[in-house]
Formats: sequence, structure tokens, C-alpha cells
Amino acid sequence: MIVKCEVCGREVKRYPSQLKKHVYCSSDCYKKVTRDYNPRNQVTKPCENCGKPVTRCQSQMLNHVFCSIECAKGFRSHNFSELAKKINPIRMTPEVRAKLRSSHLGKGKGKTYTKTFGRHTHRIIAEEMLGRPLRKGEVVHHLDGDKRNNNPLNLMIFSTQAEHTTWHLNERFNPQKNYE
Repeated sequence: MIVKCEVCGREVKRYPSQLKKHVYCSSDCYKKVTRDYNPRNQVTKPCENCGKPVTRCQSQMLNHVFCSIECAKGFRSHNFSELAKKINPIRMTPEVRAKLRSSHLGKGKGKTYTKTFGRHTHRIIAEEMLGRPLRKGEVVHHLDGDKRNNNPLNLMIFSTQAEHTTWHLNERFNPQKNYE
């Protein structure tokens, strides 16, 4: 069936199931008619995190305006941290953290890596062995396979995950148990 666009008059082929109350040939013609996409109804405000201008319809402008999800997360994270410090400034002192840690110790099933103040203990020990923080991508491997054995002689550091995988493949096909 051939119908005419209500905006520009162009003839458009439509199936009977596609017929609607209003007929438009393209999204551009639709935008010319609908109020939400009318440029006169759009508002520009700066992103509250980075200051980049954000243009949206008036109805889409909320209390806080962000240009991306990352900016929204950054804004909320910063604000909640500040709010927590303001409400209870003495909450997470080192003494409180130590007390919380001791209350949580030994409650798990003992099948995963041990942690010290929220960080894997084997990574902390590896940093002490190296005398520097671990770089992004560096992998700490337990030679005996026991995730809870954090003896410095049991730890091996690989610069990439690829090196770690290659080491495992070599161990599978050339087993050498000379860890002592």
C-alpha cells in the first residue's frame, strides 16, 4: 500500500500491519513533528562531574546531570565517601579496621586466598619480596598449589598472565617437582 508522509509528502510503501495513525517517511520527519525532539524544547547543562555540556529534552533533565555512566559513578562514589566521613568521622580508623578484620577471620570455609585488610596476602608478600608495588598484570603463583600457603619460598611472580599460563602448560607436559 502506498501512503504519503505527513511532513514532506513523500510516497512510502507500507504493509497494512504497519499503518499507524500518523505516517512518516523517516526519523527526521518524525522529529520535526514530535515535541520531545523539538530543538526549542532542549536544554543544555554542564555535567556535574567533568563539566562537559549535556543537551537533552527538558523532561530528561534530572536533579543531577552526567554525560556518561563513568561520570555518574565517579560523582556518586566521591559524594558517598565524603558523606560517610561527615556523618561518622571516626568510623574506619586503623583500630576499627583491625577489630573488624579479627572478627571476620576464620569464618570462611578456608578454600580461597587469605586477605589482609581487603587485599590478597600473597600479593602483599610478593610486593615485600620485590621491594615495590606489583604492576598491573603481574601474577603471583603458589608453587605447591595451596592458596593459603603464603611462604615467600612458595611464591613465584610472573609479569603477565600469558607467562603464567605457559608455565602451567610446561608443568603439565614436563612435570618437575623441584620446589625445595
